Amino acid sequence: MRSMVYKTISVVLVIAVVMVFMAAHHEKESDDLASLKEAFNLNRESWKAADIETHFSTVHPQGSGINGGGRLSNMQDVDYEQVRGWAEWVSENMESQIDNLNFNVIQDGIAIVTYTQILTGKENGREVRITHSHVWTRTEGKWLRLHSQETFLTADLVDM
Repeated sequence: MRSMVYKTISVVLVIAVVMVFMAAHHEKESDDLASLKEAFNLNRESWKAADIETHFSTVHPQGSGINGGGRLSNMQDVDYEQVRGWAEWVSENMESQIDNLNFNVIQDGIAIVTYTQILTGKENGREVRITHSHVWTRTEGKWLRLHSQETFLTADLVDM
């Protein structure tokens, strides 16, 4: 009878330890996810405000991207004034919203963020849809965008 009590207590203790470990792991994931969302929002809001210095503070120094036209860019090629001008033009001429935003922390220090951006011309109401895929990495306790890929969706693809 006594061994049965000891076994029961042992099982309960093991279950308790596993639950504490899982809760700690879940809390870590939640912290990672919250800080990833914060970095993503800072990246996006600073772009909308044409605050290019803040925007690029959320991009890894070795970061790169492929724009909707298929052009590869990297952080070493950045002309801040040209980018600022583009961000200002978009802000002045387009309404922007995002749809289907997904945050996926893949493993420690790596995450994928995907979404569709809908840009609508303020004057003509013309709509442009762009899918975005970002790879983020956690470097020195901070989430930084490592790579971005933009793909323009045509009306045919949207209909599909």
